[in-house]
Amino acid sequence: MNGLIWDAYQQNRIAKAEAASERARDKVESVRSEINTLNRRLNSLTLCCQALWELLRDNTSLTDEDLRAKIREVDARDGQLDQQIGAQQTACPTCGRQANTRRKTCVFCGAELNKPHIFE
Repeated sequence: MNGLIWDAYQQNRIAKAEAASERARDKVESVRSEINTLNRRLNSLTLCCQALWELLRDNTSLTDEDLRAKIREVDARDGQLDQQIGAQQTACPTCGRQANTRRKTCVFCGAELNKPHIFE
């Protein structure tokens, strides 16, 4: 009888492990799909940025060095040259308290925050 109980217990543990494995496999597939989607979006945005830059460069007196200098300027606004637009503090237009630009609304009054960058 002990052998039957032990076998049932082991079968139950195996079934739970298989279910956990299946959930993990599904999660990996979901993350892989999300990464693929983000890569496609990144590639599309890179292509659009390149095309826009070439239009500007070809139809104005701007140069590649002008673009590089502006990229460095924008990058340094948060005090770090890290190739990211960092979060900044901004005054809430309604209550005047300081809020983080990464948020959509003020944590104090709920008002929509003005974004300092069009792409945030």
